[in-house]
Amino acid sequence: LVRTQAELGQQVADLHRLHELTSRLLDARTLTEQLQMILVALADFHGARQGLLTLFDTPSGTLGIAASTGFTPDAIARLMQTSGIDGACAICCAQRERTVIEDIAGADVDPGLRALASEEGFRAVHATPLDGQDGEALGAISIHLDRPRMPTARERTLADICARKAATFIERARAQAAYQESQGRFQAVLDASAVPFVVLSPIREDSSGVVVDFEWRYVNAAAAQALHRPAE
Repeated sequence: LVRTQAELGQQVADLHRLHELTSRLLDARTLTEQLQMILVALADFHGARQGLLTLFDTPSGTLGIAASTGFTPDAIARLMQTSGIDGACAICCAQRERTVIEDIAGADVDPGLRALASEEGFRAVHATPLDGQDGEALGAISIHLDRPRMPTARERTLADICARKAATFIERARAQAAYQESQGRFQAVLDASAVPFVVLSPIREDSSGVVVDFEWRYVNAAAAQALHRPAE
C-alpha cells in the first residue's frame, strides 16, 4: 500500500510538471526556447544534469544540436563538428527506436563517446527518437546519466511524451516557415507582375453579417500605378 501510494504520488507530480511544461511551451516565442524547455524538463525527470536534443538534416544526412544542457562549451563545440553527435543519437535516428547505452565503459562503445563521457562525467545514455507524423526522422533527444543504469519504465514513458511534444513543435515551426516562404514567393511574383492585382477583404455588419464595405489588403505595383496611389 505504501509503495502504491508513493507511485501514485509520483504520477500526480509528473502530470503536474507536464502541465506546467505545456503552459510554458505555449508562451515561448521561438522553437529554440521550446526545445530547450523540453530537454531541461526531461533531464529533470531523470534526475540528470546533462542532455542533448539533435535535429536530423535530411539533405546532408547529419545531426545538429538544437538544444543542450549541462555540457561544457568546449564539449558542445566539439560535438557540433561531428555529424553523429554523441553516438546514441545517431543510432537512435538510424534505427528509429529507443537507444540505451547502459554503461559507457562497455567494450563495444565508440571510443569518441567514451572519451567524451570521461571528460563530461556521464556513464550512460538514454536516447529517444523524434518521429514526425508521416514517419520522418526529425532527430533525437538524449539524456546522459551519471552512473551506469537502464532507464526506468517511468523515465521511458516520460521520454516518449517529451519526444512527442518536441516533434509537434518542430513540425509546427517547419510548417509555418514553409507557409511564410510560399507567401513570400507568391508576393514576389505579384510584385513583379505587369498585371494589376489587388486583394479586398469584406467588412460586415456586426448584427446581420451583411457586407457593407471592403478593405484594401494588398495592392501590387502595377495596380498602384493604375490607381495613381502609393501601394501603402
